[in-house]
Amino acid sequence: MEVGDQRYEAGPECLVWLPRGVPHIFANLGEEEVRTVGVFNSVGLAEMFAEQAAYFASLTGAPTPEVLLDISLRHGVHPVEGPSLER
Repeated sequence: MEVGDQRYEAGPECLVWLPRGVPHIFANLGEEEVRTVGVFNSVGLAEMFAEQAAYFASLTGAPTPEVLLDISLRHGVHPVEGPSLER
């Protein structure tokens, strides 16, 4: 996971804080299944995730990046361009 310019290798039972407004990215770079839990206090984010979940549930194929971007922007989330995480 990268938060701003800091990189973290989070293992089991780790917590990584994502301050509001700081760009972040995360990826599973290992072979084992990973599960994440997010806790947030913004109603807007809860609504965004609910809209994304409804969209994913309606799909029969791959999601359309433009639809996901539109959902994010409507809820005040502005994705930033940057490199993907690599080992």
